[in-house]
Amino acid sequence: MKSIRLFLITLTILKLTSQAYAATEMIQLDEGVIPHLYEMEHGVRLKEVSQNLRLYEILQSRSRFSRVARASALSSSQSKTIVNHPVQWRSLQSSLVSNDPLLSQQWNWLLNDQIIGINALDTWLQFGQGGKTSAGDDIVIAIVDGGFDYKHPDLYWNRWRNWNEIAGNGIDDDNNGFVDDINGWNAQAMNGNIEIQDHGTHVAGLIGGRGNNGRGVSGVNWRIKIMYVSLGADLADTIATMRAYDYILKQKTLWLQSGGRQGANVVAINSSFGIDAESCAKPDFQIWNEMIDQLGEKGILSVAATTNLDLDVDSKGDIPTSCTSPYLISVTNSTPSGKKSSSAGYGKTHIDLAAPGEHILSTAQRMSWNSTSPYSAQSGTSFSSPQVAGAVGYLHSLASPSFLQRTLDDPGQSALEIKEALLRTTTPVASLQAETAAGGVLNLYSSSLFFKQVM
Repeated sequence: MKSIRLFLITLTILKLTSQAYAATEMIQLDEGVIPHLYEMEHGVRLKEVSQNLRLYEILQSRSRFSRVARASALSSSQSKTIVNHPVQWRSLQSSLVSNDPLLSQQWNWLLNDQIIGINALDTWLQFGQGGKTSAGDDIVIAIVDGGFDYKHPDLYWNRWRNWNEIAGNGIDDDNNGFVDDINGWNAQAMNGNIEIQDHGTHVAGLIGGRGNNGRGVSGVNWRIKIMYVSLGADLADTIATMRAYDYILKQKTLWLQSGGRQGANVVAINSSFGIDAESCAKPDFQIWNEMIDQLGEKGILSVAATTNLDLDVDSKGDIPTSCTSPYLISVTNSTPSGKKSSSAGYGKTHIDLAAPGEHILSTAQRMSWNSTSPYSAQSGTSFSSPQVAGAVGYLHSLASPSFLQRTLDDPGQSALEIKEALLRTTTPVASLQAETAAGGVLNLYSSSLFFKQVM
């Protein structure tokens, strides 16, 4: 009976001792040193990591004697201490870039041997977050779409606000021709009530999802201002579209004329909509080209998503991506391999470049039954063009004082120089050489570097 009790006591001591120990240090034993004898000499316990490397963990307890033994082992002439460094996943190195938890799922920001995205990660690390000019002015990108959830937690703080207007009083306080346009304009209803819709919300997150705010995703620009111009949740038409563009044109004109005291410093418009297989050369559609020209002359580049049909836009047409205005940037959809999506338009003349558009994660319209996860992945050219529009805004944040002055003195020419920087620096893809004018995928890092060095 006594022997049984002694056995149980011994087991308990061994169990408590093993629980009290934790691996905290590593040592590499010298050639010929026997681990068991080393343990006896220094009063420590070792756990093998690699026999071939003679690498062992030192297991320690809270005991004062254990701490003394550990110190003895670490200072021994028979071994070498190896620091146990933590490692991190290499999916996106998000801890070095942004603390947004879903960043690791945004493949479109990558560029490596396996994935051809736009290389946003290196850009943010090298050139910053984007959003303001070197003079401190807000950079604004306008989105014309059905509607937007602009109160989304990843979008709210990046929304453009018309601070010269008083909300809800039914008066055009700033005399810009639009009543109560606090957050933008509804070109269908002709009022300041922005409709809520998922498509435009997804687009907005790619342009300006709030970066490094500990939630959701990151957009191309972490601190950009987004102007929301709604075409209404129902199917829009040319009238609503022209009204939407006209609102943006007037805001930029007002900004230029007032020295930045009124209006908005809009540098790009994203249009993820259009009309399939129609030619901009037809009389009914020439007004699209004329409007894009007028916007461009004020320094606004129009970035448009081409059709989601596998059509040759050069021969079949598309509105607006078959328009010929030099201020238009037409975008098709690329896959992670860099090739054009099988369900996207192409054209060596009319389609300028590609940008990722397959399974693109971004902000989503919040639903009461799904408010805890207002993010989704969607595919299509609709989500390729916002990345290019975002790149336009990003380059403006890198502009030198002399270039900023040119945006005031000759806004049209400066817009064309931004476009040139984007098209000259794409990541080349063999199959895109015959399908796009630039022959590649948007590369934010290369365009930023080119813009900083040349412009």
